Amino acid sequence: RPTNAFILFRRENHGRIFQQNPYLSNNDVSKTLGKEWKALPESEKEIYRQKAKSLQQEHQEKYPDYKF
Repeated sequence: RPTNAFILFRRENHGRIFQQNPYLSNNDVSKTLGKEWKALPESEKEIYRQKAKSLQQEHQEKYPDYKF
């Protein structure tokens, strides 16, 4: 299944949050990143959306019969 924009953002920023707060659970890291995502300007979200769209197109080319 292709990755969505938020998951790309989460992957890119998980290490930073965990480094700043090493005792946070993964659930709390995700909540923190969710708040950051909501506060992110649309122009920055669009970067992740374009990456996700590109990955989705690649996935569709590799697996044309994939259904979700």
